[in-house]
Amino acid sequence: MGMRSIKKITVIISTFLLVLSTVFTMYPQTVVQAANTISNPGFETGDLSGWTVSGTAFSEGDVSSETDYWNKQTFNQRNFWHIWGGRGDNGKVGVMQSETFTLGGDGQIDFLTGGDNDINNLYVALVRDSDGSELMKATGTGTDKYTKVNWDASEHIGTVVRIKIVDTTTTGHINLDDVNVPPMPSLHEHVEPSIFNHDFEYTALIPYQIIGWEIVSGDAFSPNSLVHENNFSQGDKFHHVGNYHLWNFKDGGDSQVGELQSEIFTLQGNGGIDFLIGGGEDIDHLYVSLVRASDGVELFKETGRNTEKYQRAFWDASAHIGEQVYIKIVDNATGGWGHINVDDFIVYNSVYAGGLIGHWNLDEGTGTSTIDQITGDSDPVYYHLTEGIYQSAQDPLWKSDGVSNSALLFDGYSTWITRTSNEIPAPTDAITVEAWVAPRNFEHGDEGRLSAIVNQHDREEKEGFIFGNYRHGTWGLNFGTGKEWREVMSDTLLPLNEWTYVVATYDSASGEAVLYQNGKKVASSNFPAGEKIKPSVKDLLIGKNNDGMWLYGFNMNMFSGLLDEVKVYNQALSPTDVKNSYDSYLNALGGNLPTADVKIDRSILADDVNRPQFHMSPPTSWGNEPGGPIYFNGQYHVFYQSNPRGPFWNHIRWGHLVSDDMVHWRDVDDAIIPGRYDVDPEGAWAGGAVIDDAGVPVIFYTAGDDRDFPNQRINIARSTYLEDGDNDLNHWEKNSEVILDQKEGEGIMGEFRDPFVFKDGNTWFMLVTSGKQDANGDSIGGTALVYSTQDASFENWTFEGDLFVGDYNQFPTTGRVWELPILLPLGDSGKHIFLINPAKTSRDEYQSRYTYYWIGKWDPATASFTPDDATPTLLDVGDYFTGPAGMVTPDGRTVIHSITQGRRPANDDYNAGYAHNYGLPVEVYYRADGRLGIEPIQELDQLRGQQLVNITQDTSFADVNQILSSVNGDMLEIELVLDNGSANETGISVRRSPNGEEETILYYKESSKELWVNRTKSTLDPDVEKWYQGGTVDIGSEDIKLNVYVDRSEINAYLNELKSLTTRAYPTRNDSTGIQLWANDNSQTVTVKSLKVWEMNSAYTQVNATGVSLTPGTMELIEGDTERLTPTVSPSNATNKEVIWTSSNPSVATVVNGKVTAKSVGTATITGTTRDGGFTGSSTVTVIQEPAHDELVNHDFEEPNLDG
Repeated sequence: MGMRSIKKITVIISTFLLVLSTVFTMYPQTVVQAANTISNPGFETGDLSGWTVSGTAFSEGDVSSETDYWNKQTFNQRNFWHIWGGRGDNGKVGVMQSETFTLGGDGQIDFLTGGDNDINNLYVALVRDSDGSELMKATGTGTDKYTKVNWDASEHIGTVVRIKIVDTTTTGHINLDDVNVPPMPSLHEHVEPSIFNHDFEYTALIPYQIIGWEIVSGDAFSPNSLVHENNFSQGDKFHHVGNYHLWNFKDGGDSQVGELQSEIFTLQGNGGIDFLIGGGEDIDHLYVSLVRASDGVELFKETGRNTEKYQRAFWDASAHIGEQVYIKIVDNATGGWGHINVDDFIVYNSVYAGGLIGHWNLDEGTGTSTIDQITGDSDPVYYHLTEGIYQSAQDPLWKSDGVSNSALLFDGYSTWITRTSNEIPAPTDAITVEAWVAPRNFEHGDEGRLSAIVNQHDREEKEGFIFGNYRHGTWGLNFGTGKEWREVMSDTLLPLNEWTYVVATYDSASGEAVLYQNGKKVASSNFPAGEKIKPSVKDLLIGKNNDGMWLYGFNMNMFSGLLDEVKVYNQALSPTDVKNSYDSYLNALGGNLPTADVKIDRSILADDVNRPQFHMSPPTSWGNEPGGPIYFNGQYHVFYQSNPRGPFWNHIRWGHLVSDDMVHWRDVDDAIIPGRYDVDPEGAWAGGAVIDDAGVPVIFYTAGDDRDFPNQRINIARSTYLEDGDNDLNHWEKNSEVILDQKEGEGIMGEFRDPFVFKDGNTWFMLVTSGKQDANGDSIGGTALVYSTQDASFENWTFEGDLFVGDYNQFPTTGRVWELPILLPLGDSGKHIFLINPAKTSRDEYQSRYTYYWIGKWDPATASFTPDDATPTLLDVGDYFTGPAGMVTPDGRTVIHSITQGRRPANDDYNAGYAHNYGLPVEVYYRADGRLGIEPIQELDQLRGQQLVNITQDTSFADVNQILSSVNGDMLEIELVLDNGSANETGISVRRSPNGEEETILYYKESSKELWVNRTKSTLDPDVEKWYQGGTVDIGSEDIKLNVYVDRSEINAYLNELKSLTTRAYPTRNDSTGIQLWANDNSQTVTVKSLKVWEMNSAYTQVNATGVSLTPGTMELIEGDTERLTPTVSPSNATNKEVIWTSSNPSVATVVNGKVTAKSVGTATITGTTRDGGFTGSSTVTVIQEPAHDELVNHDFEEPNLDG
């Protein structure tokens, strides 16, 4: 028989089979014996068994066991940022090149490159600067994934060269990252699962069928639509259930059409149905429906979301229980997104049928996951310390005293919970979201986005919902309809550091959205009835915004504080439901809400290999400039610029540290927090502090307010010490109006900040930094504006002029504008020191790296400062010492505080949980030779531990290094005196590995009279700054006297009491803890006169509480009034002074964080219990009836509304 005959018979047979299968599908289906199931409901046969197939859309080719699809790949760049040529747009062309540099070292160069392969048009080159010759070239590898390239350019050592990246073609692009060249001095002065087969998991192949499912028409569905891919694009997952799912794009793309339906089943159980759906969005042509078998009516329909990613869908079909129905899948769409994906049909007793679709009680108390009480499935809890990058891994911050059992503390940047979109159905017709929240702070509200409590949304696409808080404690619900973005927000603010029950509801039938706070309706909005929420395919996140702003390598718009009992419903609870729920929680607690344990103790970071332990620092997160150091009633207070949400600058407030001795520090409550109705909504920025004429501490600060221009103004906050007697100064009251606005003629408008206040005679003076410009708008230099007053209220100030104006043209590194002015006397010398930080510098790299000073005369009569020498001098010749703050101690010493910049990649700060700390306090004084003396304060001796070395007589270089070979430590003090002999560069190597692979060298260079640090080998991490830092210090003929403090990553060196050098080292090796003397040559001539080395102890020694008392011990309140109790925890320097508050009779009086509210006539005992040790103190509260009066109802606005 010939081949033509065989082909003809094959066609006839194929046609017959196709007609036969089509005829079979024309007869009505029969109800299966198991009335509440269908065959192969989840496609787990790996084919279409149980389903009738027609057309060509499904074939064996669609059954796959692949785990990847399309071009899934990652850049594999180094850290965050890299050059992605044209951002992947091949149509863009261009050339980029580096600055020139002298090729040094061994001439080895390496870098990462990716992109297209075209050595002529897409390449990286090493170019000789003198003639433009391209000495070496490399191109991409045909993929965006980076590959390392190594060049041996040793024959060009000493040549001035540059790196050039070239893209001259419109058909490709090139990527570049992590270029490493040998270190040499810069040429540019730089510092560096009940239907059958519900989830398509059955794998037996039956022609034209998907088990349990029937193909009614067309070619869009067949066994070949079953796929095993986990991913659908570059790294994105389907999130299907089991091994197989139905992806009808697999075998024929978007052009095929058809219909697939399940066997008929009787709807039983609770009537809930849920399943996974993905693919194109077209409710008329591309959908899944529940069909009544008797009349073919489609009872429910659901379409995809224009994404392959699965989303859980839910139908409440309880009204149809007992009816015979079937599932129908329709694809009558062609073109882009003309396909549909389904999996995991649950048609019997869906767990989501009760209305509550997600409930996280957060009762785990330990571990890195939390259980959703609806499904019983675990969701991951993310937290920066669970990875154990810089210390042993730690669990997220579980707290034992939640509203109902435990709670979870969200740190504001790294803590969140993820439930993928396939694991929870997205509400559409109605929603309720509720939670118990205790915010610890609020963020700036960047891009107008909420700090998410719970969300599953895409604002730009107007999809999904977000429930969260906003600036200053406003809060609400936002949702998208696909066409509109809807918002309902409350003007009733969430209080900080206390529990609040918040609920948001929306019912599309009525169009009403309502907010409830503690069971009461506080806001509502009415939208057009019938507007449903359009689901978002993004994951449901708790604590993290799906679309948070990206800033400095961090996601903004995250929740910060405690969460408990988080719930999501697909229905709108009634006001009665909400009130009953609130009351049930409160009744279970006996009327006493727990005292919110929102503080993050600094001890969680104590074992971080890089975090300094005897330097002053914020407990966690971000801190920049210190400010307003004062001594009050036996204690030193230092304030600082703080963002407790994470290790990045955002919505700054004033943090607060207290010490008895300037070296042992305790964390107390933040002093100033930006407020919605205050003068500082954008932030409370830098300034100073004084003790006023009445003996009350007063803070002067820069109030940020973008509602006005300039947005920088000066305000004050007064301590409440005279009212509460709290010696730790935990409470401050801000002025309701600023005390000083910038006026025309007073510096550069908009540059007006950082008040420093002092008293001379009967007059108070205030310095405010700005800059000066000439008539053409060209910079003259920075300035400190002087204001004066004799008004004890500090509300009336007179502008006196400029204290002193810098010369930007002559000294450009001092900046066009100054910041952080400090003017202090130098003992009884008659001299003053004036210090500033440069701003608006000629080069960005000089910004926030240096502190300059002048010594000179202060004249109160003219409110001016005349420097002895107009040339500015660096206070510290490292480039990490900035942000000066100063005071005169009770014994007359002039002491300067500073910030030590961390200056490392943002991902390092993210993983560590903190950024920056403060320098050692130093004393400055006027020397007899007219120079400034500088040395660490003597109180630092109290932190000394075991002495490791004590050499007191002349000892050779080699012998000393033999002794030092057994000395190791990352928290040390070193006192070294040596005669350098004929060695030109002599000093000491610290944080040194045994063979010097890592080390940081501090040395004096005699020939140039300079103090230097060599950081070229301080770390093997290629992304951390290295290089040299230093400056001039002439010690004359004196021996070299180095006092060095090593505190993990921070190193402070003081040379002959003349100059300091502050620097950083981030070694990667655990054994980089050694010490060795160092000399560049002639080491045999070096004599050590003395050498002492001590281990250093932490500045944060735990001091346990031993008792507590409450003041006043008794109080009488009128119904509705409030009063604050002050706890006094002993001893006065106890580390943890937190108190848990309870009332014996909350119906009479409640207490929250010491604030007592009188509820009804009677007596109650308020008890304060220390968190540390459980010691108690009490106060008796008597509530009396409010006497008759003519005052307004709610006259003191203590009701959170406008009643009356």
